[in-house]
Amino acid sequence: MDQRKVHPIFNVLLVAVVLFGLYIGQSLLVPLVMAIVVWYLIIGISSQIGRIKINQKQIPKWLRKTLSILVVVSFFWFIGGLVVSNLEEFHKVAPDYNNRLQTIITQISTEYEIPSFQEVSDKLDLAHYAGIILNSSLSFLGSLFVVIFYVIFLMIEQGIFKKKLDLIFRNREQRFHFSQTVKRIDLTMKKYISVKSLLSLLVSVCAYITFESFGLDFAVLWAFLAFLLNFIPFIGSFIAIVLPTLLSILQFGSPAITISMFIILNTVQVIVGNYLEPKMVGKSLNLSPLVVVLSLAFWGALWGVAGMFLCVPITVALMIILSQFESTRTAAILLSAGNDPALDVVKVNDDRPKSQ
Repeated sequence: MDQRKVHPIFNVLLVAVVLFGLYIGQSLLVPLVMAIVVWYLIIGISSQIGRIKINQKQIPKWLRKTLSILVVVSFFWFIGGLVVSNLEEFHKVAPDYNNRLQTIITQISTEYEIPSFQEVSDKLDLAHYAGIILNSSLSFLGSLFVVIFYVIFLMIEQGIFKKKLDLIFRNREQRFHFSQTVKRIDLTMKKYISVKSLLSLLVSVCAYITFESFGLDFAVLWAFLAFLLNFIPFIGSFIAIVLPTLLSILQFGSPAITISMFIILNTVQVIVGNYLEPKMVGKSLNLSPLVVVLSLAFWGALWGVAGMFLCVPITVALMIILSQFESTRTAAILLSAGNDPALDVVKVNDDRPKSQ
């Protein structure tokens, strides 16, 4: 049998096995990938703390990492408690909002003679959906403990990773190429997660101020959702605007307030998404917009909402890895925004080992 004819079939089977493994192993893999993202966030905070000097001396590295972990855990614990409290309150008043919504739909259905619209209204139960979201939020907060557990071990592993690398790659040239790939992924992830977190926090604060100024119910809840949803490309910012806007219709019943809130929220998202983010992130991701959309759909279908949050970091890392092998370099270029991902890796560090 011609050996070359076996390879394509083998590759297809290998991809199928990997996809199946990703799907059935999502309960283990999703927290692990989330832990890696949180780990990069902690590293970013640690580097910022490192700029603080006491008596012209830097804070010790171990203390910076400890403080960074405490900042991240405290943030999610505090905000998570507020969000759960808001969700519980929303669950209580959801029947009132449901009645208002049905009244509005009935008026529209009667005025414009759309009977199917009324059928949709009869099936709506905001209290039911609020209960589902509340249970999902509690489950998410519970999974954070698993994520933090992984993060701690990633911190421990970081200290001995270089030693393992030296033992695995005896050849200096191979070790150089592998370390370049890891370094490129490391630098890209640090920049993306740090900048994205900062901009998401900015969007969240602006949204919270807007909600409070209009007197919108559950301002903390909607602001936190704006923070989280900003990590989902394209559709996340849209959902973060639409949900509180719809609530404002039920709460105020005033088109002027709803339109004003929509314009302010949309302006913030446009400024952050179209001006600040491209300026701060630049072309470091090197991902095609079409690839971002496809990865959003793919990882969303594979891992649900968690996949939507993680699609960009995963795809960037995959592109950089694929660019290091001649057989998969074409796939890496197709994923890119037009710049050669392999060249990006080489630019990280030109300290190529000298042949002896």
